[in-house]
Amino acid sequence: MKQKTLVHSLQAALVIFASTIGTVYFPLAAVLIPFVSTASWYVVLIAFLLTTLWTLLSTWLAKQAPAGNFGVAVETWLGPILGKVFLLWFAAYWFLLSIGVLSEVSFVFHIVALPATPIGVLQVAFLFLVIYTDLYGIETCIRNIQALLMLAIPLMLSFLLTAFAAARWTNLLPLLDASLVDMVKATYYISPYPLAGILTTLFLAVQVQDQEQIGIKSVLFHWLAGLLLALIVAVTIAVLGCCVTESYVYPTIPLAQSINIGDTLVGVEILVYPLWLLSGYIKSAIAFVIASATVAALFPAFKQPWRAWGLGLIVLVVAMLPANLREVGRLLNICNFHLGIPFYLVIPVIAIGVKLKKGRKQHAK
Repeated sequence: MKQKTLVHSLQAALVIFASTIGTVYFPLAAVLIPFVSTASWYVVLIAFLLTTLWTLLSTWLAKQAPAGNFGVAVETWLGPILGKVFLLWFAAYWFLLSIGVLSEVSFVFHIVALPATPIGVLQVAFLFLVIYTDLYGIETCIRNIQALLMLAIPLMLSFLLTAFAAARWTNLLPLLDASLVDMVKATYYISPYPLAGILTTLFLAVQVQDQEQIGIKSVLFHWLAGLLLALIVAVTIAVLGCCVTESYVYPTIPLAQSINIGDTLVGVEILVYPLWLLSGYIKSAIAFVIASATVAALFPAFKQPWRAWGLGLIVLVVAMLPANLREVGRLLNICNFHLGIPFYLVIPVIAIGVKLKKGRKQHAK
């Protein structure tokens, strides 16, 4: 299987940041408040600090395998049989995540912005963009994400600045009201959110030119994503309060709609709609491209363009099955908790196995 080094470590770190943020910042505050109320923002920080270990393990594993091909790297770690089982599981996670995000983005945009447009039309439009990205490969996907981040980040910062101006910081009091048990529960419940960045690191770290740099850069961008998410959660609570925030599935949208500074700065939601579209495309494209590349490692004969169109057709059919956002949420929970959470156990086990194998080889010499 031909190996090819694809990207620079900074490019990989930007993709890790983008896949971690994704559309997470829209529902995150509402997810956490039932557990830890005003402590939600620093629980996010704690969760991301705790998952640093898995980011470092992912980059360490990448250095223990030939650079340039994820499939070859996995078989180096686990052997041919277990390697294929892992690749199948890895592909299933990303494939289902792509379906869930595409369906979620279409439903929400239909509800808040284009109620007269059928959801199926939005799903087809999003999917064509994602398939088009996959047809041009991982490098093109990474370049697209870099370009879109240059648009998305200024929009996000502009939105945050206006929200800061409308914030009532007393809404964040008391700071230490959550019990340790509740904080542990909340950390577990949001643990799938850092996981997307960890698994992106595992996938991309194998394919960077300067592997000695990917460890520190991936950790820094992982922390940056956590800091930004914590800031968004804090501002949401500061503007809306806990009770109002909890009553919405996606409180970032009513947050933008509620901002009114001196009857002059209104209509901030005009920043949120493009952010939702950009975030949804970025997350679903990353998920689809990684799933497609992993399927290619499993089935080398399944080449482009048939792979992209074949997988895309399955994505579209499954994405159309949920009848409402509640069912979309169930689909994402299957991906996050049933397919995702076990990676937190498996990645350290793989690292231990690789370390032991490496130690035996050195001892044999």
